Amino acid sequence: MLHGVCVKEMRGVFTDTVAAAKAQQEVAEAERQRLANEAAAQAQQTPEADAAARDQRNAASTESLIHSESQWTTFLQGMIFVPSDAQADPTPAEAERTHLANLMLGMMRGIMWNNTLLQAHLRTERQQRQKYQQDIAVLTTAIRVEATQQQQQHQLLNSALARINSMEANASAAPGCTTDATKQLNERIDHVVTIIGDIGVFSRPDTISSTVAAIKTDITKLQTRPNAATKTYKMPHFDISKFDDYNKSDALTWWQRFLTKA
Repeated sequence: MLHGVCVKEMRGVFTDTVAAAKAQQEVAEAERQRLANEAAAQAQQTPEADAAARDQRNAASTESLIHSESQWTTFLQGMIFVPSDAQADPTPAEAERTHLANLMLGMMRGIMWNNTLLQAHLRTERQQRQKYQQDIAVLTTAIRVEATQQQQQHQLLNSALARINSMEANASAAPGCTTDATKQLNERIDHVVTIIGDIGVFSRPDTISSTVAAIKTDITKLQTRPNAATKTYKMPHFDISKFDDYNKSDALTWWQRFLTKA
C-alpha cells in the first residue's frame, strides 16, 4: 500500500512538472511570436522611414537651390561682357570671364531642369508607392475574406457529410427500414404470387386482389361441376394456408420453408 501511495505521488509530481514545462513553453512561444511581429513591423517601417527622410532631404535641397538661383543668376550675368560705345570688344580676361559665366549659367540651368524632372519623378514614385501599399492592403483583406469564406464552406461541407453519414448509419441500423431489405421482400412476395398464379388454368392477373378474385371464380366453377374430370395441377400437394404467416415471421425463414414444402 505504501508503494502504491509513493507511485501516485510520483505520478502527480510528474504530471505537475509536465504541465509547468508545457506552460513555460507556451509562454516562450508567445514571447517569440511577439518579438517576431515587432521585428517584422520594424522591418516594414524602415524602408518607409528611409523614403520619407530621403524625400525630405531632396525637398530641402531643392528649396535651397531655388532660393539661391536668382542670386547666382544675377552674379553670373554681371560677369558677362556687354559691348558699349567705349569698348566694343572684350579684353582676354573679360572674354574668359564671360565664357566662364555662360558655362556656369548653362550648368546651373541644366541642374535646375534635372532637379525639376527628379522632383516630378519622386512625386510620381511616391504616389505609385502609396497606391501599391493601398492595393496590397486591399488584396490582403480580400485574401483573408476569401480564406474565411472557404473555411466556412469547408466546415459546412463537413457538417453536411457528417449528417448524411449519420442518416445512412441510422437507416442501416433500423430493422426492416432499409431499401435493400424492402426490395428483397417485395421480390420474394412477387415470386410467390407468380407461383400461385401458375396453380390452375387461369391466366395470371396483374394484382394480388385480382388473383384472389380469379381463384375464387375458378373454385366456384369447379364446385358447380362435380362430374367434371379431375385435372392435374402443377403443384397438387401445395397448401397455401400453411404459408399465410409471411408477414408474421422472418422473410428469409419463411421463404426457405416455402421452397422446402413446395
